[in-house]
Amino acid sequence: KENINNLLILKPMSQRDYISCIKACNFAVVLQPPSLKGLWYAPHNISKIGDFIALGKPVITDSYVEDYVKDGVSGYICNNYEEISNLITKVKNKDDYVKLCEGAKAFTKKNLDYRIVANKLLELVNAKF
Repeated sequence: KENINNLLILKPMSQRDYISCIKACNFAVVLQPPSLKGLWYAPHNISKIGDFIALGKPVITDSYVEDYVKDGVSGYICNNYEEISNLITKVKNKDDYVKLCEGAKAFTKKNLDYRIVANKLLELVNAKF
């Protein structure tokens, strides 16, 4: 088995440190704690996943976030913890990594651009009034 080097487990930190840290990372592994597995999503995971995807970085996750992470396109959805090391190895493959980064960037451009998000919010507000 190949060893994983430079693995960071993020602890609570200031926003400035968090931004510096995620900019330095190549990809993220964002897992839902077992105690929250019954939830459709965990809000803290969605924000982390969104941050990495917005930076064009792949995400490996076990969270239900198909709106953000398309399996094999912008990252990987793992079904169990045993899959994580295999998926990390896949992401570290240069060709796969480039493809996943391109998928994350395309998703961001199509869905997370501030103009698109603002228009969607305006549509929701206008529909209510």
